[in-house]
Amino acid sequence: MAIGIDLAEVKRRFPPLVLATFTSFGVLLYATIGMLSLTLGANFLDYGVIPIPDARSVGMLGIEIGVGITVTASIVLIFYELITFK
Repeated sequence: MAIGIDLAEVKRRFPPLVLATFTSFGVLLYATIGMLSLTLGANFLDYGVIPIPDARSVGMLGIEIGVGITVTASIVLIFYELITFK
């Protein structure tokens, strides 16, 4: 999008503050799932003890979503820094 349209338009749609918030949210999601397992008496990220149907699948999906959000937002922030470096 930055190459095809304009970097200013990309920064308008995805401001750095929003990306930093997404990065923090992804880490928080990851840590929350891990701490929930600890709270229920199991090991960190042992989502099998979470009292929901298919706990392992749902826990793994939540972890992957958190990691994906964090990595994507971080890469875009790094791209912003590299593209504006002079």
